[in-house]
Amino acid sequence: MSKDKNRFKKNQSQKILKQQPNIKTVAQKKSFPYEWLLILIIILTAFIYSNSLDNEILNFDDNEYFADYPEIVNFSASQISTYFSNYYVLMYQPLPILSFAITYKYFGMDPTPYHMLNILFHLLNIIVLFVFVRKLTNNKVIALFSAFLFAVHPMSVEAVTWISARSSSMFVFFYLWSLYFYISYIKDNFKLKFYFLTLIFFLLSLFSKAHAVTLPLIILVIDLYLKRKIDKRFILEKIPLFILSLIFGIITISDEGTTGNILQGLDKFTFLDNFFLLSYSIVFYLYRLFVPVNLCPVYVYPEKVNNLLPLVFYVAPFVLAIVTFLVVKFRKKRYILFGFLFFMAAISLTLQIIPSRLFIVTDRYTYLSYIGLYITLGYLLFEIKNVNIRKAFIFITIITGLIFSYLTFQRNKAWSNDFTLATDIISKNPEVPYIARAFGVRANYYLNKLDSSEKALDDYNTALMLDTTDMISFYNRGYLKDKLGDYQGVIEDMSRARDLGINNHLLYNFLGAAYYRTENTPEAIKNFELSIEKNPRFIEPYNNLGAIYGNLFEIEKADYYIDKALEIDPNNIESVRSKGIIYLRRFNYAEACKHWYKAKDLGSKNVDELIGLYCTNQ
Repeated sequence: MSKDKNRFKKNQSQKILKQQPNIKTVAQKKSFPYEWLLILIIILTAFIYSNSLDNEILNFDDNEYFADYPEIVNFSASQISTYFSNYYVLMYQPLPILSFAITYKYFGMDPTPYHMLNILFHLLNIIVLFVFVRKLTNNKVIALFSAFLFAVHPMSVEAVTWISARSSSMFVFFYLWSLYFYISYIKDNFKLKFYFLTLIFFLLSLFSKAHAVTLPLIILVIDLYLKRKIDKRFILEKIPLFILSLIFGIITISDEGTTGNILQGLDKFTFLDNFFLLSYSIVFYLYRLFVPVNLCPVYVYPEKVNNLLPLVFYVAPFVLAIVTFLVVKFRKKRYILFGFLFFMAAISLTLQIIPSRLFIVTDRYTYLSYIGLYITLGYLLFEIKNVNIRKAFIFITIITGLIFSYLTFQRNKAWSNDFTLATDIISKNPEVPYIARAFGVRANYYLNKLDSSEKALDDYNTALMLDTTDMISFYNRGYLKDKLGDYQGVIEDMSRARDLGINNHLLYNFLGAAYYRTENTPEAIKNFELSIEKNPRFIEPYNNLGAIYGNLFEIEKADYYIDKALEIDPNNIESVRSKGIIYLRRFNYAEACKHWYKAKDLGSKNVDELIGLYCTNQ
């Protein structure tokens, strides 16, 4: 009975193999160097992404991982459980976070190792994709073609070059292995070890990014492609996969920030608008497959004029209808239906069915979804019967790949630093509230890296014109106004930033200093005390309060605050100098001079006059 069952399983598996499309080409001789060509593709890819190794850590999400989450910069074995129980930058992504923490432990904020790891995952994905497609199609040519387009396509740049997009390349790595083992399970007599490996790699993919929940849908597409019979085994094997997807889907939407992003877009567009926006998104991705130009990190939602969307959004459903008609018409060529369904299933989770406040489309979402289309194009190309036409198309493919390689190499430069990225976003989008962030980031770069206060102020002003709730830009403009000596402006901007939600010790210290310089001493004292309350280890407000009370001749209070500062840092120059002034007011010249000489030894440049006046006879 057992032998009969095994024979039946083997026959089923062989039947599936026989049902696959079989493309025989002259190039498929055993001697053809596919693996060497794959190595050449990997070398080419490593080269075209090599210029991203010099890119900086960006203020577009990159910095948040290290500034807002102490457990990432304080890695230890005990912290690992924390990565699996928290959300980071609105996402559940424990494995990428673990990779960030380990990299930080050994390399700190040096951006090169982070970029190297991103590129490494992309190179590994090229190999896994080749293995997966070869397993699926039994065709090394199609596998190589798919790997080539995947490797060099400019739409992949965001997923590879942006440090924060580590989750995209990581989840695809495990995702493709899961699909590979699923096909092995089908083709190798339904061996359970391959099914369990499918589940394990699916789980690893889910722990990398929530977008992996689409894998059961892709598996159904593969079943359709292989013409699997729907039976008891077919149904039972899907249950664990869909349960895992459901669990991680619930985990994803349980984050309040993610839910908030979705809900904020509900009142901007009508139900009919949403239909046109959705159609446009799909057509956009299909168009960019062939024409990957004018790419951008952010594509904002269109502005309605006279309650109408731009014309292109109304044309999109007709284009999508034509594409769908052609797919249905040629559905007997299973690879066409397979590629389209793979694309739609993989992209489905990221389509803005409910518009969020963020963006309508994103380049990195094609990193997985284009794979189905690459496979379809590979079939179409190598199904050509005429040898001369086939050679011509192979030549066109190589030229296209080289053009894509150049575009990818150039596209990496847009991600070089905050200035290049923010400028790229600003130049390709209308001035809408979401773009305020780009103006704010570029203003920071003007201020901190290019030392251009005027241009920084212009960008802060534009950011706050576009978004009057941008508390970070209010705070940063307040900081700039402090440097420019506009203390009333500091009070206005820092107060607005405080009202919008910034509540840290630095803000209150800026406010205290600005109030003091505008001769509002009570408000200055109040804000310096709030700064100490927010961070008792921050020295500056202690020194400031010591100076204020010293000028008011309230020596006991002045002494109290300066002593507090010296408890924190006995060698703080300003505290040592101020302590000398307190001794002067008590006519203790010996102690005063002792502290001023110490301040001078520590590097103070403003005690020479005091020493000259009071310490010549000491």
